[in-house]
Amino acid sequence: MHALFFCGGYPELHYAHLAHAPCRDEVKRAADEGMPIYAECGGLTYLTEGIETDGTRTRMYGVIRRRR
Repeated sequence: MHALFFCGGYPELHYAHLAHAPCRDEVKRAADEGMPIYAECGGLTYLTEGIETDGTRTRMYGVIRRRR
């Protein structure tokens, strides 16, 4: 595998399912090891630390983190 591509869409409709995807750790490890990743729109939100909808926060992949 040379790169990862996360296309757009509406992940907010499926956050609960996406948050438990078995590939989460593999994607995070690949990113930490420097694998190129292209993400757009919904795919980009999928790579963040988490998404909050209707007052409920769902943990996502944590590849893109906010500065603290």
